[in-house]
Amino acid sequence: MKILILCLMMTAQVVHANKLQLLGEGRLTFFFFKVYDAKLFAEKKSTEFDQKLRLEISYLRSLKGDDIYDRTLTEWKGIGLTEERINAIKPLIKGKFPNVDDGDQIIAEYDPIEGLKVVLNKKKVLITSSDVTFAKDFMGIWLSPETSEKKLRAKLFGVE
Repeated sequence: MKILILCLMMTAQVVHANKLQLLGEGRLTFFFFKVYDAKLFAEKKSTEFDQKLRLEISYLRSLKGDDIYDRTLTEWKGIGLTEERINAIKPLIKGKFPNVDDGDQIIAEYDPIEGLKVVLNKKKVLITSSDVTFAKDFMGIWLSPETSEKKLRAKLFGVE
């Protein structure tokens, strides 16, 4: 009986440790066009990459996968990645972004030990990588202090 209680307590701790809380949410617009809604979940209220994070992007319009890829490269330049670094990691995303429509959702799950997993509509895995530096680079598009969308970043972290 003691073993059963111990197992249940350990299971409860693991479930609690994996539970992420909503930090914040915001909308990306381009001029008057609504592009997507985003939500950031984390283990604790922090802007550090020392915890599991989940970014949910719910698209509000159709976009071509090639345009998402190109914008990713532009954002990486903007957050300070060198051309050498971008050239090293762009094969990890080349051809991985599908065309998206209004209502599609992309979820990026970051783990400081296991890396990154990106999923379309909770079904199709688009990207997986155990390279934690690449995972930080990818999430940095939205979460880096140098992001082009500082207001959205602030909303995602719940500070605006």
